[in-house]
This record gives sequence, C-alpha cells and structure tokens, in this order.
Amino acid sequence: MKKVLFFSAVVTAMAFTSCQTTTRTATSVKPDVWVDCAAEADLDIKKERVSITLSGSDVKRYTLNQIKENAAAKALESAHADVLLDPQFVVVKKLTGIKSVTVSGIPAKYVNLRSVKPSK
Repeated sequence: MKKVLFFSAVVTAMAFTSCQTTTRTATSVKPDVWVDCAAEADLDIKKERVSITLSGSDVKRYTLNQIKENAAAKALESAHADVLLDPQFVVVKKLTGIKSVTVSGIPAKYVNLRSVKPSK
C-alpha cells in the first residue's frame, strides 16, 4: 500500500511540474549602422506586427543571440522591411536546450533617402 501511495505521489508531482520554461524579453535596439556620410530618411511604418517562430533544426547548433538574429532577419524578409521596431522575443526552453524562439515586431522601411549638407 505504501508503494502505491508513493508511486501516485511521484506521478502527481511530475504532472504538476513542467520540463520547459518560457522567457519573454523586449528591448529597444539601435540598428547597427556605420555612417560614412550624413543622410536622412523617413520611415514607412506598417500598421500590423509581424511574428516569426523558429524551432527544430533552426535552433539547434546556434547560440541564443544567433537564433534571435536569425528570427529577426526572417521577420524582416517576410515583411519586405528594412528595420524591425519594438522587437519582442519569446524563448521556450527545455531541459536539453532551446525549443523555440518567436520574435514579433513592427516592420518599417526606409523611404525618401537624402543627403544632408553640412552647415557652415
């Protein structure tokens, strides 16, 4: 009888615990741009957020930062955009590693590029 109670207690404890964790982050990042000459541009910001999830072979063999960069790049590619505003990442982890990474953000495209003349 004690073995049955112990076994049922272990099964119940395992049922209430999870083998994965979810992490949510939101950061504002500046685009990595090196300026050779001064220029101005307007942003054409889309009204709807875009969301991409990477999982399976897309997250194996990569670090978390590389996976986030790949997810952001795929989101930009799918939205035909130049920059992702307000990127938010959701990372789901298992005991053995990362299960999936989802990025969502507002896509924007640079328009009306023009040179800025230096003031004298």
